Amino acid sequence: MTNLATITDIQAIRPIGQINSTTNDRINMYITEAQSFDVAPSIGLTLLADVIANPATAPNLLLLSGGTYTVNAKVYECLGLKKAIAYYSYCRIVKNNCINVTAFGVTEKTTDNSEPAGEAKVSMAVREAEASGKACLESCLRLLKNVPTNYPLAEVTGTRGCKWKIYGD
Repeated sequence: MTNLATITDIQAIRPIGQINSTTNDRINMYITEAQSFDVAPSIGLTLLADVIANPATAPNLLLLSGGTYTVNAKVYECLGLKKAIAYYSYCRIVKNNCINVTAFGVTEKTTDNSEPAGEAKVSMAVREAEASGKACLESCLRLLKNVPTNYPLAEVTGTRGCKWKIYGD
């Protein structure tokens, strides 16, 4: 499956450190997972396949990249699937890699040297990014519901909520 979002899309919303070939492969895997596990169940695989195949059509471009649209003289904003996927991917990066991606684990900058970040800080970063991803995805689902004639392939089921339980700090 082709990824709709890129590492650059993630870097546009949050810093993720230096990218090398190892981290590049790992981050692309997280993007694929976010697209497959967080976004696809909410919009339907058929619509997702159409957006991948035809990203430049006007309706798909709005859904993918975001923008404003008007329904019954009321203006709405869609934040875009790319941004939703980027936030959900960032959740996976933080949860599975570290806050500052280094070879030494989860770190936070408190002095000139890096120190390990506590589990509570990791959990907080994951929850914040997940809430942002969910908000982006919900704005996309609102677009699909508000303009169903533009998205006949949509199978809107809503966002699924993931709960992270971190023990410790």
